Amino acid sequence: MRISKLPFDIGIDYEELELVLEVLAERIEGYDSYLYIGEEVYCICNYPADKMELIFHWDVLQAVIVSFKNELPFLSQLNQGELKTNLLEVQTELETNESYFVGTIGNNTISLFRLVKITYLIYGDSILLAKLRRTLLS
Repeated sequence: MRISKLPFDIGIDYEELELVLEVLAERIEGYDSYLYIGEEVYCICNYPADKMELIFHWDVLQAVIVSFKNELPFLSQLNQGELKTNLLEVQTELETNESYFVGTIGNNTISLFRLVKITYLIYGDSILLAKLRRTLLS
């Protein structure tokens, strides 16, 4: 079980996706948030994403929030040291704690964590990810 492909490439232009996006309230000042409403479904280990939010700055994709209503079974591996080899093609070390991990896939920083009954996979610019995690926690 590996996440080797993310649903959207960071850095793509808004114009490439504008027909499958719906405007959302601004999550972070200066960034535009959109809900993906296209027909293609993103899955991790056969678990479909519930929704995908794309965050743009100056019409360039900066981050993506993928949410899953199902608890992904591999989250139980977070504190068992198995996640690095079983889930991600990681180029840097993972930082783990009880609620999330951070690693990389290609050039993207990725964070995966569970809040209440929703699992979030967010990726993009590492500084922006910290801000996004705070908005999800509040």
